[in-house]
Amino acid sequence: MVKPNSKQQDMQEKVLMYQLMQNHIEQLRQQLMAVEREFLEIDGTINAVETISTNKIDNDSFVPLGTGCFVKSSINSKNNFLINIGAGIFVNKKTAEAVEFLEEMKTEREKLLNKIKNEFDSTMGKINDVGKEISAMQQ
Repeated sequence: MVKPNSKQQDMQEKVLMYQLMQNHIEQLRQQLMAVEREFLEIDGTINAVETISTNKIDNDSFVPLGTGCFVKSSINSKNNFLINIGAGIFVNKKTAEAVEFLEEMKTEREKLLNKIKNEFDSTMGKINDVGKEISAMQQ
């Protein structure tokens, strides 16, 4: 025989689990948005590197100084790029090396996106299951 308190306690545990999973879903949404922004930024950087390196005319550019302030400058070297390889370390790379490095970064972000999406889908499935259990317990 099931005690009334046991049923109520089970219901409270299910509701708590449901709320925790909802919080986790929100964190996953935020992670997805951040990684998608990084992915798009990398894609734009690849496009910019390729455009600069293949442009036949002199390139003038505006370099951001911060808070909406830019300085006009000329790009003298179209085939050398300073790339952040992590931990604040920058290295010079030729166009092909820079694009290759950026493509690898993009691939890593794509893998991370897929991993987060899979976890999101799995958690949503669990939320739906727990939601059904809660509904059944309320009847």
